[in-house]
Amino acid sequence: MLIYGGMSVIFPKEKTPVLKKLVVFLLEIFVYNCWMETKTINFGEHLTIDGYNGNFDRLNDKDLVLKVLNDLPEILGMKKLSKPEVYFAPDNDKNDPGGWSGFVVIAESHISLHTFPKRLFISADVYTCKSNLDSKTIIDYFTEAFKLSDAETNFIKRGTRYPLKNLI
Repeated sequence: MLIYGGMSVIFPKEKTPVLKKLVVFLLEIFVYNCWMETKTINFGEHLTIDGYNGNFDRLNDKDLVLKVLNDLPEILGMKKLSKPEVYFAPDNDKNDPGGWSGFVVIAESHISLHTFPKRLFISADVYTCKSNLDSKTIIDYFTEAFKLSDAETNFIKRGTRYPLKNLI
Protein backbone atom coordinates (compact mmCIF):
# COMPACT_ATOMS: atom_id res chain seq x y z
CA MET A 1 0.00 0.00 0.00
CA LEU A 2 1.19 3.52 -0.81
CA ILE A 3 -0.07 6.52 1.14
CA TYR A 4 0.43 9.89 -0.57
CA GLY A 5 -1.13 13.16 0.57
CA GLY A 6 -3.93 11.40 2.44
CA MET A 7 -4.73 9.03 -0.46
CA SER A 8 -3.95 5.34 -0.28
CA VAL A 9 -3.42 2.92 -3.16
CA ILE A 10 -3.19 -0.89 -2.86
CA PHE A 11 -1.07 -2.74 -5.43
CA PRO A 12 -0.81 -6.38 -6.51
CA LYS A 13 2.39 -7.75 -4.92
CA GLU A 14 4.11 -8.89 -8.11
CA LYS A 15 4.06 -5.43 -9.74
CA THR A 16 4.41 -3.25 -6.66
CA PRO A 17 7.74 -1.42 -7.33
CA VAL A 18 6.88 -0.36 -10.90
CA LEU A 19 3.31 0.57 -10.07
CA LYS A 20 4.36 2.57 -7.00
CA LYS A 21 6.77 4.65 -9.10
CA LEU A 22 4.11 5.26 -11.74
CA VAL A 23 1.44 6.23 -9.20
CA VAL A 24 3.82 8.57 -7.35
CA PHE A 25 4.75 10.21 -10.66
CA LEU A 26 1.09 10.65 -11.62
CA LEU A 27 0.20 11.98 -8.17
CA GLU A 28 3.02 14.52 -8.36
CA ILE A 29 1.71 15.71 -11.73
CA PHE A 30 -1.80 15.92 -10.26
CA VAL A 31 -0.61 17.92 -7.24
CA TYR A 32 1.40 20.28 -9.48
CA ASN A 33 -1.59 20.83 -11.77
CA CYS A 34 -3.85 21.53 -8.77
CA TRP A 35 -1.32 24.10 -7.54
CA MET A 36 -1.18 25.72 -11.00
CA GLU A 37 -5.00 25.92 -11.10
CA THR A 38 -5.37 27.53 -7.69
CA LYS A 39 -2.06 29.44 -7.82
CA THR A 40 -1.54 29.60 -4.08
CA ILE A 41 1.48 29.69 -1.84
CA ASN A 42 1.82 29.64 1.91
CA PHE A 43 1.73 33.12 3.46
CA GLY A 44 4.25 32.70 6.22
CA GLU A 45 5.80 30.70 9.00
CA HIS A 46 5.08 30.86 12.72
CA LEU A 47 7.34 29.45 15.42
CA THR A 48 6.04 29.22 18.97
CA ILE A 49 8.39 28.56 21.85
CA ASP A 50 7.47 27.62 25.40
CA GLY A 51 10.61 27.64 27.49
CA TYR A 52 10.97 25.93 30.86
CA ASN A 53 13.25 26.21 33.89
CA GLY A 54 14.78 29.50 32.89
CA ASN A 55 16.81 31.80 35.10
CA PHE A 56 14.57 33.88 37.42
CA ASP A 57 16.74 37.01 37.25
CA ARG A 58 16.93 36.94 33.45
CA LEU A 59 13.18 36.31 33.11
CA ASN A 60 12.53 39.25 35.41
CA ASP A 61 14.88 41.62 33.56
CA LYS A 62 13.00 44.24 31.51
CA ASP A 63 16.22 45.36 29.80
CA LEU A 64 17.00 41.81 28.67
CA VAL A 65 13.48 41.38 27.26
CA LEU A 66 13.97 44.67 25.34
CA LYS A 67 17.39 43.53 24.10
CA VAL A 68 16.00 40.20 22.86
CA LEU A 69 13.16 41.93 21.00
CA ASN A 70 15.53 44.55 19.62
CA ASP A 71 18.31 42.19 18.48
CA LEU A 72 16.43 39.14 17.17
CA PRO A 73 14.95 40.81 14.06
CA GLU A 74 18.43 41.88 12.94
CA ILE A 75 19.84 38.40 13.60
CA LEU A 76 17.06 36.98 11.38
CA GLY A 77 17.47 39.60 8.64
CA MET A 78 14.11 41.22 9.38
CA LYS A 79 13.24 44.92 9.41
CA LYS A 80 11.79 46.54 12.54
CA LEU A 81 8.95 48.97 11.92
CA SER A 82 9.01 50.24 15.49
CA LYS A 83 11.04 50.02 18.63
CA PRO A 84 10.16 47.09 20.90
CA GLU A 85 7.48 47.72 23.53
CA VAL A 86 7.73 45.99 26.92
CA TYR A 87 5.24 46.18 29.79
CA PHE A 88 5.03 44.64 33.21
CA ALA A 89 1.89 42.53 33.55
CA PRO A 90 0.87 42.08 37.20
CA ASP A 91 -0.39 38.86 38.76
CA ASN A 92 -4.01 38.20 37.77
CA ASP A 93 -4.81 35.81 40.67
CA LYS A 94 -5.46 33.03 38.17
CA ASN A 95 -3.05 31.25 35.88
CA ASP A 96 -0.73 34.22 35.38
CA PRO A 97 1.72 35.09 38.19
CA GLY A 98 2.86 38.22 36.35
CA GLY A 99 5.92 39.06 34.34
CA TRP A 100 7.16 41.02 31.35
CA SER A 101 5.28 41.09 28.04
CA GLY A 102 6.72 42.63 24.93
CA PHE A 103 6.51 42.74 21.18
CA VAL A 104 8.18 44.26 18.17
CA VAL A 105 6.40 44.89 14.88
CA ILE A 106 8.52 43.92 11.91
CA ALA A 107 7.89 44.46 8.21
CA GLU A 108 7.51 40.69 7.93
CA SER A 109 5.00 40.45 10.87
CA HIS A 110 5.89 40.37 14.59
CA ILE A 111 7.82 38.85 17.47
CA SER A 112 6.24 38.64 20.91
CA LEU A 113 7.50 37.43 24.26
CA HIS A 114 5.92 36.84 27.67
CA THR A 115 8.00 35.97 30.72
CA PHE A 116 6.70 34.36 33.90
CA PRO A 117 9.64 34.61 36.31
CA LYS A 118 7.87 32.89 39.24
CA ARG A 119 7.22 29.90 36.98
CA LEU A 120 10.68 30.09 35.30
CA PHE A 121 8.77 30.08 31.99
CA ILE A 122 8.58 32.02 28.73
CA SER A 123 6.12 31.96 25.88
CA ALA A 124 7.32 33.45 22.59
CA ASP A 125 6.06 33.80 19.02
CA VAL A 126 8.04 34.58 15.90
CA TYR A 127 5.75 35.08 12.92
CA THR A 128 6.99 36.06 9.48
CA CYS A 129 5.75 36.16 5.91
CA LYS A 130 9.25 35.12 4.81
CA SER A 131 10.02 31.50 4.03
CA ASN A 132 12.75 29.36 5.56
CA LEU A 133 12.53 30.70 9.11
CA ASP A 134 15.71 29.73 10.95
CA SER A 135 14.04 27.89 13.83
CA LYS A 136 17.30 26.56 15.29
CA THR A 137 18.83 30.03 15.59
CA ILE A 138 15.67 31.36 17.27
CA ILE A 139 15.39 28.47 19.73
CA ASP A 140 19.10 28.68 20.57
CA TYR A 141 18.83 32.45 21.03
CA PHE A 142 15.92 32.24 23.51
CA THR A 143 17.51 29.27 25.30
CA GLU A 144 20.77 31.17 25.83
CA ALA A 145 19.18 34.54 26.66
CA PHE A 146 16.93 33.13 29.40
CA LYS A 147 19.06 30.08 30.33
CA LEU A 148 16.22 27.67 29.53
CA SER A 149 16.76 24.00 30.29
CA ASP A 150 13.97 22.83 27.99
CA ALA A 151 11.91 24.25 25.14
CA GLU A 152 8.71 23.07 23.55
CA THR A 153 8.29 24.36 20.00
CA ASN A 154 5.66 24.33 17.31
CA PHE A 155 6.26 25.27 13.69
CA ILE A 156 3.22 26.28 11.68
CA LYS A 157 2.95 27.04 7.98
CA ARG A 158 0.43 29.89 7.84
CA GLY A 159 -1.97 30.73 5.03
CA THR A 160 -1.35 27.56 3.03
CA ARG A 161 -3.89 28.63 0.41
CA TYR A 162 -2.66 32.23 0.17
CA PRO A 163 -3.29 33.51 -3.39
CA LEU A 164 -0.21 33.89 -5.56
CA LYS A 165 -1.54 37.22 -6.90
CA ASN A 166 -4.08 39.87 -5.95
CA LEU A 167 -7.66 38.72 -6.43
CA ILE A 168 -9.16 42.15 -7.05
